[in-house]
Amino acid sequence: MKRKVIQYLMIIGGLITVTAMAITYTNTAFSSGGLNTGGPVILPVNTNGVVSMSGELVQDKVLYGADGIVTLAVTVSAGSVKPELTGNEKSVDMVIVLDRSGSMSGEKIEHAKSAILRLIDKLSDRDRFSIVAYSDGAQRYTGLIPVSPRNRRLIENAVNRIAARGGTNLGAGLNEGLTLLTSADSSGAIKKLMLISDGLANRGIVDVHSLGNMASQAPEHNIDMTTVGVGLDFNEQLMAHIADRGSGNFHFMENPDAFASVFERDYRHTMQTAANNLSFQIPLPLGVTLTDAGGYPITERNGLACFRAGNLLSGQTRKFFLTFKVPTDRTIKYQFKDIRVEYTANGNKQLAFLPGTFHLACVKDQADVMASIHRDEWAEKVIMSDYNQLKEEVSADIKAGKPQAAMEKIETYREAQSTVNQIMRSSRVQQNIEKELVGLGLLVEETFDGEPEAVQAKQKLNSKLLQYEGYQGRRAKQE
Repeated sequence: MKRKVIQYLMIIGGLITVTAMAITYTNTAFSSGGLNTGGPVILPVNTNGVVSMSGELVQDKVLYGADGIVTLAVTVSAGSVKPELTGNEKSVDMVIVLDRSGSMSGEKIEHAKSAILRLIDKLSDRDRFSIVAYSDGAQRYTGLIPVSPRNRRLIENAVNRIAARGGTNLGAGLNEGLTLLTSADSSGAIKKLMLISDGLANRGIVDVHSLGNMASQAPEHNIDMTTVGVGLDFNEQLMAHIADRGSGNFHFMENPDAFASVFERDYRHTMQTAANNLSFQIPLPLGVTLTDAGGYPITERNGLACFRAGNLLSGQTRKFFLTFKVPTDRTIKYQFKDIRVEYTANGNKQLAFLPGTFHLACVKDQADVMASIHRDEWAEKVIMSDYNQLKEEVSADIKAGKPQAAMEKIETYREAQSTVNQIMRSSRVQQNIEKELVGLGLLVEETFDGEPEAVQAKQKLNSKLLQYEGYQGRRAKQE
């Protein structure tokens, strides 16, 4: 356990070489005023266009010979767009791709059909709609047609004809929905695809990465994608991965009676979107790698790291913690600059830049490293990034039936963050350790307490709840 704790301490930023050194430094840092509560680097906000950016290094020094992990917090905000530009004057091309496999029979399919009909009532005759359903294969129940008074009856009849039977060829359904939208002349309309599943892909393409590659077509064609996992038997990793690769959102819906609220909330967010398809581009100094970007998939080519992060709503702010690994085999200075985000607003491609340059130094003095840490930013990173990542890891252990592994991860996190917080003295982190972390441990214990059948049911539910909470938190999503 001791070895795991020390490794974890190195992972969270090279903050401490050994526990004794950290504790010894505590009094020095505070008595000398050396602890940085104002932040090592705060660069100005770029306010050109719809999206503005600001950034801050959690610490601007890393320890020589340590693991070289450092975090840059990047905040993006969208201005409040006039209502007529986020609602009434927008039109949407919407395709719902519905799982109609045998497991959807009964109240699941009926609630889904009822929610679709309610959603259609909210569409105007400027909008277009199509319903695709999949089981062993995929079928278009309507083409992408205007929601005119005449077509509403046609759409309603098509929805009511859908019946549940067969297997789950999710790939066929996803491909059919994407084909509808990519081949359509959108005439400036918002393109929206909603993929729904309650089970495991067991027909056609079933590989997670292949399905993710298919979903990656969505942002290339400015398609706003949402995936919805229903019940306790779907593959949450798959649905989250498809959403990430599609630069969209993933929702977990435990009960089918929540279909209507999920559909309506997602539609409302679609109409309130100010900036679509955020695509971050980060030039990397020589030898530096981007290891994490809020859990989003990262691509790197020719020294440029990229990740897609979905949309920004009107007036919304999202913060991403970008984790870098820098070489620490010599004392050297690094510069992070020209960081930008590309997005679509009002049908046009736009860019926002993070102004200035972030300077990071590799030094041999432990005290200098500790003094460079921004306490408030570090605390937010712990709660928003580290703790949500822990939730996702514990979720995987619960699903795999490994309570001891889950408890070991919780204990490692507790010891590591407690040690660092002796220096940082963050009340937020202390509350996280004393309340939220304790609750997480109790959840693990409660999950595996009881008869085998009850334990299995709790594993399914609690693993999905934790995975979803961690997913939403790390990616700065808005419900």
